[in-house]
Amino acid sequence: EVETTICVANNPMVLCVSHVVQQGDDSVHLMLSDGWHEIGASIDSELTRLATCGKIFVGQKLRIFGADRDMDESKPVTLKLTINGVSRATWDEKLGRVREAPCVGLRCIRPGGGLVPAGRGGVQRGFP
Repeated sequence: EVETTICVANNPMVLCVSHVVQQGDDSVHLMLSDGWHEIGASIDSELTRLATCGKIFVGQKLRIFGADRDMDESKPVTLKLTINGVSRATWDEKLGRVREAPCVGLRCIRPGGGLVPAGRGGVQRGFP
């Protein structure tokens, strides 16, 4: 049931961190919830660094876009999260799917950090 409700990975969504699991090999695994269901998430090295520093913690809401599903038959379904597809959500955002992808500033995009939902930039000068 989790697979059909929460795990449509390409949809932008807001999920809450319910557990941060520190594994022995310097990797971190997150458990995320939409308030009803819980799903595991494997995270990249940048998100792992943020989780070990305490920037990602239990109870925090995350805005997620472009997550991949790990479809290994021997393990339960998990999401693969990358740094460019995850941002902090405000405390009053509703959990679950959201209509539009978050807009990311150019200085927040990390090379090799996965898909970027939408970029935001400004034109300083226009030449004819």
